[in-house]
Amino acid sequence: MATAQPKKKRYVYSTPSLDSVLQVGSEHAKGIVVRIPGRTTAPPFAGVIPALFAIDVVTRQLGKTNRAFDHKAVTAAVDAKLQSIEDDFNAEIARLETFIKSESITARASYNSPVDFTFEVTTPQIQRAAALVTKLDQLVMLVDTLWLTGRLNQDEAESYKNMKAKVLTKGFRSLISTGFSARKKAFDKNTPEALEAQKAIIEAEEKSADDSADDADQVVAPAESKKVAASA
Repeated sequence: MATAQPKKKRYVYSTPSLDSVLQVGSEHAKGIVVRIPGRTTAPPFAGVIPALFAIDVVTRQLGKTNRAFDHKAVTAAVDAKLQSIEDDFNAEIARLETFIKSESITARASYNSPVDFTFEVTTPQIQRAAALVTKLDQLVMLVDTLWLTGRLNQDEAESYKNMKAKVLTKGFRSLISTGFSARKKAFDKNTPEALEAQKAIIEAEEKSADDSADDADQVVAPAESKKVAASA
């Protein structure tokens, strides 16, 4: 009787990663990162992480199999989208800081319920996306400082914060859409390279979903909301 031969293991390509933590305090920045009670939509940052990874993995594979495909051009387009938002936020932060200084305001608003979101950096673009969330948090803090010191009324402050949060949300959702298209291309093929890409994409999606679920446990309703709920 023939002896069964052990199944040869398929080679798995090793990819680098960094463990990182994103801390945000304002409600507008928290809404980008973790699921807020009462909201039905998923937080954009949790979706943009696997999307950026999928874009990188798939375009690299296409570049290897199709010499006419320019992986660098795709990366440049993603970077340009992130850079556009970064330029907008940087300009607004500088403008508000200048105004606050001219008003001789030295204190800064702080938040009593920040959250820490753990995530894995597998492409430079993921780190850039996280930095944009931090900049939104800083921008919102400056606006809250102006509101708390009486330089802005509440309606003005809320309108501005909502507008800037929408800028980042729209940018992330655009990248998520691009990531879906890249994912579809990866799963349309059954080559060894495509199967490897599929495995990596699924792992990235699962990791992002696990991180999002873990950090959602940190989010609690404000004390005022709990009082209203209790009296209802």
